[in-house]
Amino acid sequence: MERYCTCVECGYPKAELKFEERIVERDGKDGIRLAGAPYYLCPACGEKTYDFHAELKIEKLVESLGDTRQTINLTRLFGEIATNGQV
Repeated sequence: MERYCTCVECGYPKAELKFEERIVERDGKDGIRLAGAPYYLCPACGEKTYDFHAELKIEKLVESLGDTRQTINLTRLFGEIATNGQV
């Protein structure tokens, strides 16, 4: 992953990589808490842009966990951006 990407909504060239927490619901109840899910935030229009490859990795991880309730720290997968600029 790159530190910046082009905003899909307005075309601004420096939407910045950020990390958020997500809750994946199972049967209408909170299931898996994902800490450190990556997205890009555009400072020009405020729109969030998600990286397709990162979303696929997250989806596969969630599917592999089955019906469980736990917290997954995704910074191990995506947090290296802070140290070397790419994941």
